[in-house]
Amino acid sequence: DTQSLPLVAYLNHTFFHAFSPPRQIAPFMFNTEPGSRLEDALKAGSVDMFMGSGIATVCFADLYDTVPLASMSRESLLSGMPPERGYGGVFVVRDTDPIRTIEDIRGRIVVAEPMHSDSGCGFQRREMLKHGLHLTIDPKQIIWNHGNQATALLMVVRGEADVAFVRSGLLEQHTDPNSRPQGAPEILPGTLRLINVLGNATWLGESYPLDTCTDVYPGGSVSVLQRTEAEVVDELTRALMSITGATAWGGGPVLEAAKISAFHEPQSYASTRSLAEDLGILTTDPVTWERSCVPDETTYDGIYGSIACPEGSFKKPYEEVVASCDRMGLACPSGQWGSVVGCMCGGICRFADDVEVISSTRGGDANVTCAKLQPCGEGVQGELATLVVVDNLLRSGVNVTCRMRSSLRKDEGAGVLEEGYDNRYVLNILTNEVWEHILEVFVGGVQIRNSPFLFPVRARLCDDPSKVANAEGICQCRPSHVPIRGSNNCVLFVTFIPSVAIPLMMFFIILSFVYVRYRVRQADMLWKVEGSEVKFKRPPEVLGKGSFGLVLQGTYRGTKVAVKRAMLASSEFKLTYEDEDASFDKQGG
Repeated sequence: DTQSLPLVAYLNHTFFHAFSPPRQIAPFMFNTEPGSRLEDALKAGSVDMFMGSGIATVCFADLYDTVPLASMSRESLLSGMPPERGYGGVFVVRDTDPIRTIEDIRGRIVVAEPMHSDSGCGFQRREMLKHGLHLTIDPKQIIWNHGNQATALLMVVRGEADVAFVRSGLLEQHTDPNSRPQGAPEILPGTLRLINVLGNATWLGESYPLDTCTDVYPGGSVSVLQRTEAEVVDELTRALMSITGATAWGGGPVLEAAKISAFHEPQSYASTRSLAEDLGILTTDPVTWERSCVPDETTYDGIYGSIACPEGSFKKPYEEVVASCDRMGLACPSGQWGSVVGCMCGGICRFADDVEVISSTRGGDANVTCAKLQPCGEGVQGELATLVVVDNLLRSGVNVTCRMRSSLRKDEGAGVLEEGYDNRYVLNILTNEVWEHILEVFVGGVQIRNSPFLFPVRARLCDDPSKVANAEGICQCRPSHVPIRGSNNCVLFVTFIPSVAIPLMMFFIILSFVYVRYRVRQADMLWKVEGSEVKFKRPPEVLGKGSFGLVLQGTYRGTKVAVKRAMLASSEFKLTYEDEDASFDKQGG
């Protein structure tokens, strides 16, 4: 970068002009844009040497056959301290925050540098791994900060973040007036503190002078391609070793801008190589044994692409990660001097099977991953249910199918690629059979490892509480209810009986009353005797006599009858005779 230009100018003028023909170091100004990255230049063969971090040193040594010529020591961040040939990383939290251990970082907001940064991300990531945590999974939010670690400290002070990942000595530098750079923000002592401080950290056989929360790793190096001419390598090595902090060129110390104190014999980068492999930065293809290194990225898209998820976990789709903070209601601060690249929330990776079946219908929960032989969602009789099959291996054009077995039948279906995704397939399930079905899911014709699942289907709930769904999912009257003819309503049976029985009873009572009256009238009509129809002998035969009248024998319609004839005080009765028979006159009874 531009900080190294005074060093390049000094080397060109002092050493390389002695070659015949003269040699010259042509600076290559690399950045993280595609085509302008250091790895692009090394791959194209346009770069012979570079100065970079420890991670760059081990990555390019494997990929492009480079070798470190010299390791760098940097000026200490603290006034009066010796130069640092190695450094560590720290976890910084607010003094009032209850975070005490690395395990407490789970579910917290972390501000860190992009994945290739060693002291601002890599060292802390490895320490988290030792405690069973993963930066890409466990924090609630990651704020990606690039270019100024002091910004990370200020975010913790302001409460925008809970934990800051920075290099060892940075907190002490900003709380010490004698060490704080001019114009740097002041942080009052006691405002922030460190967690997980290692009490016995050493480097190069000596006790490490600063508080560190991680192991100490070597600093950066100057490396060259092994194909570089031997005389150039020898001269460059001699030149670098001869430079001190007092070496001046162009009006000032050549190392001051780059904040380098001196160059030394190259250190061992075995610990850095192990770090890069543990973090998934440096990988080996298990088939071809080809080595590869994740590019150093500082853009949001680039950081997402550079993240290597832990073994057994998979990266969430980009669209899901982009929308994660808005979905969780978490703001993304801009940071001091606009150094924040972006934020990612709710974990970038998650542990999962190669293929997952996800249900959002079980109990109303969202994104419930189904387990083998366990209920996977819940269907409703006659209603469409949806499951999502996620292919975490991101295979292209894969065929996703399902088969559902029940007590009566076997149904099959195919998954449809969800719009906006390359690895999510929608399974639509519709059945009328109330049953705990067996659901099998296949990808490419092979049943996935966590299949089969249970898919319970419950009876449809009718809007009318007096109805219940039948086997076809049609709402009909419950057994305790009866339908009302001419309408779609049902009436409770115990309510229906009185409503019908009482009118029927009233009808029969009235009918009975009318019938009785009718019978009485009929009876009355039967026993009403006309006097002219009763015949008597002449003279009438008296059967008996009482105080109020006589009982006479007569004939009524051919039948002998006894007729009582009352004696009236005011008159005498008269009998009429026809031939031998007599009958009552009009006064007779």
